[in-house]
Amino acid sequence: MLLIAPANKSFLLLALLVALSLPATAQYVSPVAQGARSGALGGSVMSDDTSRGVALDWRQGFRLTALADKTIRLQLPTGTTGLVMAAYSHRGDVSYHEQQLALGYGIRVSPWLRAAVAARWLHRGTDDAHYIARQWLAPSALLQTSLKNTSLTLLAGTRPWDDIRPWRLHLQTAYRPLPQLLTLAELECEERTRLRLAMEYIYEDCWMLRAGMATQPVVLTFGLGVHQRHYSVDLAVEMHDALGITPQISLVLWF
Repeated sequence: MLLIAPANKSFLLLALLVALSLPATAQYVSPVAQGARSGALGGSVMSDDTSRGVALDWRQGFRLTALADKTIRLQLPTGTTGLVMAAYSHRGDVSYHEQQLALGYGIRVSPWLRAAVAARWLHRGTDDAHYIARQWLAPSALLQTSLKNTSLTLLAGTRPWDDIRPWRLHLQTAYRPLPQLLTLAELECEERTRLRLAMEYIYEDCWMLRAGMATQPVVLTFGLGVHQRHYSVDLAVEMHDALGITPQISLVLWF
């Protein structure tokens, strides 16, 4: 269960009040955290609406099926070109836990170029004899260029908790042949090199049908989204031959 200390509650309330006075910006790719929309599209790095909002994500643990991932995300537009992003994630129970805090800032440099930087702080383990607490800090940077109905995104960063491959790299191309259809192809180099393919279809401007796949290992994903003016709900399912079905849900409230 996600617990927020009183001091953190005060900070979150203050951040939301500040957000109410800030104008919204255009769509942007967040290097901080991804919700069920990304999960339904094969885990691709996705562009999301960057209006003022707070999101709650729940995802069943992929390998540790008894442990669920709980995330709260906050995005605050600054002016007409910037965006502040924050996310807190927790996984665990009374015997083990993982916590991650991510902060990022993005800016629209020009009509066709966007950039962002972010840092993730990760804590694993407990204070008992079963696990030794460890902490890491991982910075990352993102560039996205767009021309007409095509965009190219590059996300690069570090993975200091991984001795085999201490860096992460995502290269994605997105193409929209029709206003209501989005196609994606993404190459990920993290623990292993993976290829992702996905598509999203928009029906009557509020219903989103999604499907995707990833290699190494092969994972099939499907999802449904409902987007309204003041809220959106996204559902996703990942299907793995050995690990079974992994559900995910995201609820976003727009201000």
